[in-house]
Amino acid sequence: MAILFKADFNTTNGNAAFGKIRLYVDTDNNNSGDAIRFKIVDPTGVVVRDYPVSADYTVPGSPPGGFVLAVTEDIPQNAGDFVRGTYTFYGQVDPTVGATVVYEESHLYDPANGPDGETVRGSDGNYIGILTASADCRTAEVTFTDDTDHDGWTVDSRLITVQPPLIPGEAAPAAETTTDAELVLNFGYTNVTYSGTLVVERSDSTAGTNWQFDQDETVEAAASVEVDCGRGICDILPCLDSRFNSLYNKACTSGGWSKVPSQEMATMQALMFESMLYKWHSDCGNYESAATYLTRINEITGGACNCGCSGDTTNSIPLPYTPSGGTASNVIIE
Repeated sequence: MAILFKADFNTTNGNAAFGKIRLYVDTDNNNSGDAIRFKIVDPTGVVVRDYPVSADYTVPGSPPGGFVLAVTEDIPQNAGDFVRGTYTFYGQVDPTVGATVVYEESHLYDPANGPDGETVRGSDGNYIGILTASADCRTAEVTFTDDTDHDGWTVDSRLITVQPPLIPGEAAPAAETTTDAELVLNFGYTNVTYSGTLVVERSDSTAGTNWQFDQDETVEAAASVEVDCGRGICDILPCLDSRFNSLYNKACTSGGWSKVPSQEMATMQALMFESMLYKWHSDCGNYESAATYLTRINEITGGACNCGCSGDTTNSIPLPYTPSGGTASNVIIE
């Protein structure tokens, strides 16, 4: 068997080898006594490690099976980041008999995290680690998804952790976790925020001719989502009450309903019809139709009847919430 070499870049957070390049040798008895030296040149042309005077590894008479660690070097840094790009590795073999042989191969190194362990931005300007968070008022669910591009990688471990909100008067909720790529939680309150984190440990192995290149790294991300679901017709009622009372007062002070301007009466009637249809469609689960009526209500009122009781300071207070299909106070998302 020919001599095989391996270069392993490690940026797995918490690992003893974090920030290191480790070089390995895999040989058999045919190479007994051979002296091996390594050289590393970084993407900028700097010799990170030159051939040493003494051998980095001398093949024993009975070599162990598999790769044997021979050299450990720091991954070079510049301006607070690892030096990224194409590294060139040289494995020089001085055999007991015959001429020196040099095995040279290159590898592109572009890790997901930096020397501080934090996930960095990729070449497209976006963070490599992506945790997507969304809230669905229709189903009363929040969803956190690992949307990181793991193509070509082996996901060795994954942990999504989501912290539900603290509700006044209730015990502090425990964090929810999963090792799957997605975590879905039901919520019972609106005007709250769910926060989540993602930690992925992944690895990649690329085989060359005489060299194998491994990369182990940690990808992290964080996301939060605000649950801002109106409570259906209950949110619109204060606005409708206000408009109706305004017309009622006009009727009282001007001599009856017939004295109220016809345009104002027609607008109120339209609001009532739109609101009834909004409620019925919301209760029946016809969300798109209900959203259409809510849009029309907002067009008529200039947004004064929008979900969330516009202008009301109670918006930031957690409010009990159930999706449509239950009680009359159920919700519809805009």
